[in-house]
Amino acid sequence: MTTAESTGRYLLVPVDALGVDRSTLAALVAIAERLDQQLLGLFLEDDSLQQAAELPFIREVLASGAGERDIAPDALRRQTRRVAHRVRTALAELAADRRITFRFEVVAAGGSRTMSAMTRAGHDIYLPPRLPAAGRAGHLAEETCYRRVRLLYQSGPDSARAVEILHRIARNGQTREVFVVTETELPLAVVSSLRAMGLRVHIEMLRDNLAQYLHGVLARPACDLLLIPRSLFGAAPESAIDAALNRVTRPVLLVTA
Repeated sequence: MTTAESTGRYLLVPVDALGVDRSTLAALVAIAERLDQQLLGLFLEDDSLQQAAELPFIREVLASGAGERDIAPDALRRQTRRVAHRVRTALAELAADRRITFRFEVVAAGGSRTMSAMTRAGHDIYLPPRLPAAGRAGHLAEETCYRRVRLLYQSGPDSARAVEILHRIARNGQTREVFVVTETELPLAVVSSLRAMGLRVHIEMLRDNLAQYLHGVLARPACDLLLIPRSLFGAAPESAIDAALNRVTRPVLLVTA
């Protein structure tokens, strides 16, 4: 039994009807292998969109030939099922190649993919980039080469685990730089452990609240992967969290102890 199987911890990836490309899923599976974690694919069916498609006035618009046929209830349902099937099949194949334990669930979700995933306590969450980054090359995800990693650090067990995850991701020697954003002085042991791996460590001290800084840094992450402790969000409103995380142009790993 692996460590992941004994603890019941999963690396969770939420996917909605917009889908996700295979190279991104390959990167996810590679991370799961390095972290010795099981995979949980969470496909989110948008109840609110389906309910809107069932409204009588929507049917009338469709009947008038207004060109909105892709929102017809049956067509929308079929499209959603096709996306779910493609994601499930790709994840199953990729997980089998690396012998990763894999589960896939289809759940109803009236909210966003981020908040739906964050209701699952005790799991790390991998958020695929929602928007394309300028100059982003497809080979990056295929090779899972995270040369530049940005870590948002805040004292506590979630951040300690984020550092542990960074060690595992960087162990293959492909990670070259880590940018640590912190509100307080970074423990010397953390800096030393990262430099001992041959990483160039850049430390950015914040005068403002780290959670407030989050919104800006997610919109322009000059890195290949963002590591964020889930405790960082604290009591922030769901709308603020969702707005920030939906702007990311690189993968985000939300870490929980």
